[in-house]
Amino acid sequence: MLQVIPFPKGLLAGFTAAALTCLFGCSPLCGDTSGGQARSPDNMLDAITTYRDCGATTPEYTRVTLQPAPGNHYDINQIVFTTRNHHEVGLLWKGASELTIKCPTCQPRDIELQIVKFRSVVITYEPGPAGAVGPGLTGGNTVSGGGCAMKTLGVLPAIS
Repeated sequence: MLQVIPFPKGLLAGFTAAALTCLFGCSPLCGDTSGGQARSPDNMLDAITTYRDCGATTPEYTRVTLQPAPGNHYDINQIVFTTRNHHEVGLLWKGASELTIKCPTCQPRDIELQIVKFRSVVITYEPGPAGAVGPGLTGGNTVSGGGCAMKTLGVLPAIS
């Protein structure tokens, strides 16, 4: 004989809410728009700013990515900076292996990722009025591993 076991009221409601959230929240509703771009002096890498918007339920994000310049077969495609909300970002190469990211409107509480070294590229940051951020900064921890060093601001786990 087949016996049907009813769901507890709270479990059914929770399952329904989770299913609806995934249906609407997990769908590819995110859109990226291009911001600024700066090519390294040796024409090997591009630093590219993009803005990600996933709709009204999540904040916008500003991201900076390092990737090979067209025609190069270098295998980098790495996000090096992420902050919540839309911010105008300045990208300045001071040499083939030194990039400065300027974000005068960025607030430290909104910054989620700052990689300070990726392979041979050293990255320094100049955020808003709260102070300069880069190698040797105050607050947070610098962790490294796998050819990458990043600044954790109380958000990211250490890389081993």
